[in-house]
Amino acid sequence: QASPELSRRLAEVSGEDTLEMLGYAEQLQRSTVYLRPSARRAVRFAVEVAYLSHKNQTRRSGEPFVTHPVAVAAILAETRMDRDTVVSGLLHDTVEDT
Repeated sequence: QASPELSRRLAEVSGEDTLEMLGYAEQLQRSTVYLRPSARRAVRFAVEVAYLSHKNQTRRSGEPFVTHPVAVAAILAETRMDRDTVVSGLLHDTVEDT
């Protein structure tokens, strides 16, 4: 269950942001086919949280910061880690960076 603040922020996401989030989610969905559907939904939700947490943040290279946690989660998924580990990869920078 999402917090009221997160639910509000998700409801206010623009169409462009939605497409960008979907792109990141699709990258991970291909890597997480081994997970149960409920676990894959949790990963998708974590992508949305990571995206919103890092919105407007960029890396030194200029690319969106969220590409880093998505890449970490993809590595974890490629090694067939469980749901919580993949989600942790997505969210590992949200506390210190937001």
